[in-house]
Amino acid sequence: MTAYLPLDGFDLDYALIRRLPRALALHHLALVVAEDEDSVTVALADPNNQTARQRVEAALGHRLTVVRSDADAIRAALT
Repeated sequence: MTAYLPLDGFDLDYALIRRLPRALALHHLALVVAEDEDSVTVALADPNNQTARQRVEAALGHRLTVVRSDADAIRAALT
C-alpha cells in the first residue's frame, strides 16, 4: 500500500517541482515533493499506474519513492 501525503499545508519546493516537465507532470498528475541522495519522492494521483511511474522516473533520471496524493491538490500545485 502506498503512503498518502496530504498537500494541504505542505511546504512545496518549486525548484523541485520544476525538475519534472510540466506537460508530463500534468498528464500523469505527478508532483516532485522531496529528494535525497538515494531517490526523488513524487506524489502521484494514481500510484498504481506503472506507465506514469516509468515515465516520471526516466524524466528525472533517479529512482522514485512514490506517495499518493489528491489529484486536485496536485493539479493546483502545478498551476
